[in-house]
Amino acid sequence: MSKFIPIIFGGILLYTTIIQANDLKVTKGVSPAQNGKYPIGKNIPLTVEIKNDGSSPLPASSWYLGYIIKNQSGQVIYTNSLDGPAIGANETKAITFPNGFMPTGSESYTIIFYLDYSYDSNTSNNSVEYIFSTYGKPLTPFFKSPTNGATGITPNPSPTLTFEQSTTSGVTPVVTETSVYLGPTPESIDPNISQPVTKTAAELKSYTYPWPLDANTKYYSTVIYGNAVGTSKSPDISFTTGSTQYQPASLLSPPNNATDVPANPVELYWNDPTNALSVDIYLGTTVESVTPNVGIPYTHSLPTNIGSFTIPSNALQKNKTYLWRIVEHFQNTYSMSKINKFTTNNKWYPNPPDIKNPKNGETNVPTNVEFKTETIPTKDTDYILALFVGPTVESVCPDQGHPVSQSLNVYSMTYTPSVNLLPNSDYYTRTAIYEASTSGALLKSAGLYFPGKRIQFRTGAGPVSVKENKIVIPDEFHLSQNYPNPFNPTTKIKFGLPSSKGNNIYHVELTIYDVLGKIVDRLLDEEMTPGTYEVEFNASHLSSGIYFYQLKAGDFVKSIKMILMK
Repeated sequence: MSKFIPIIFGGILLYTTIIQANDLKVTKGVSPAQNGKYPIGKNIPLTVEIKNDGSSPLPASSWYLGYIIKNQSGQVIYTNSLDGPAIGANETKAITFPNGFMPTGSESYTIIFYLDYSYDSNTSNNSVEYIFSTYGKPLTPFFKSPTNGATGITPNPSPTLTFEQSTTSGVTPVVTETSVYLGPTPESIDPNISQPVTKTAAELKSYTYPWPLDANTKYYSTVIYGNAVGTSKSPDISFTTGSTQYQPASLLSPPNNATDVPANPVELYWNDPTNALSVDIYLGTTVESVTPNVGIPYTHSLPTNIGSFTIPSNALQKNKTYLWRIVEHFQNTYSMSKINKFTTNNKWYPNPPDIKNPKNGETNVPTNVEFKTETIPTKDTDYILALFVGPTVESVCPDQGHPVSQSLNVYSMTYTPSVNLLPNSDYYTRTAIYEASTSGALLKSAGLYFPGKRIQFRTGAGPVSVKENKIVIPDEFHLSQNYPNPFNPTTKIKFGLPSSKGNNIYHVELTIYDVLGKIVDRLLDEEMTPGTYEVEFNASHLSSGIYFYQLKAGDFVKSIKMILMK
């Protein structure tokens, strides 16, 4: 506590306040904060908190407050003091020194705030001591991984980029902003013309691109660290991705940049990779709307190997451009197709009829199957109904394949191939509508077609005559020369299956190859019992030339040449 002491000055009796050591205290430093970090070139306020524990107020200039700043070597580089302001009894007051402290370099400092009762170089025991540091712009960042020029980088899941500031023996500058650039061209990482893939108000030391990278592609990357003082950019690096087991879907129809697409329901077609678990479809008018983790799927968790989806007409506007992509999901990651774009028109087309025969997923379909469509309503607009049949998805895409039949303004269609389909083979079929005014040269032009639903079926053994003689069971496998040979257009092939203990059934394949080794017909692909058989082969759908027929039964394999002469 304080007390009054009488003093005689010039014959006049005066009283002065003597401050007890425990009356006035430095409670804490406010600025700079303990372990605070401050940018160079910006003034740091010097503020300390004082408390009067005494029961009496203290007048101004009855005490003094000072500070000392030392560098990291312990050398005093700055000191100052001021007259203490008036402070009431039991009052706490924050006091800021004029001018503050202006740092000019990156360094660590110690500041001591102290109370004093006379102007001298000595500090009282009542003081606080804080450590703070100042910094300049960030040190140049460098990549730790991947290294510049690295190859075979796994593209999916996307690799993690790691980086940090260069090492220093002094103060490591604070980073208040990190910008990461990544792209397939040098221009994509140029800050003057491109946007970063991420920009964060903090110091990042790693970044994982949230989407898969393309396989076997060269990428470029750079990092920029920033703070209140300035920015520092890393040296540019490049790396090349390797292959991936998580392949993206390939988009088939509508093709990219298709125009004049009818605003009827639009059928999307694509090829799925074999190991995908499910499929999401993204449809929208902006890149963001078709980007995973940003946009919302138009539909999700579709089964794979379907390869088509119908967008209903009420989901599309006329004369509008849409973007779409397919996202394939795997066990722990996903793949993204390229983005395709199409533009609708304001025309009307009747919806293409569904295939009535054969049924979707049907097996053992005759090789001379008769294709039939459902009946469709029509309007005044002229149109052509086309039928597509082929062994691949692409062959029945209206913008890639060729129709096997087409008719003007018909309500339905019936079609029988002039040449039998291959036996025991997978086929696809669908219908399509396109403008009647379209010339033959434009049949593949995007937007002229409106495709119907695609179905898949499998043919059976075909119209093959097999004669069996179970009375004559050979002792060993045999395959005889066909007769007649040369032939036109039919010939007979004879073979025998022996009986052996524990094996009274064989899986038999009798296949026809051309001279290039391509399968042109499969006569048998079924289970058969021991015996002697004769198969009649009709080659009316083949041209003259040399062919081979091959028998596979159990471990037995044999091929024989035959000649078709028309």
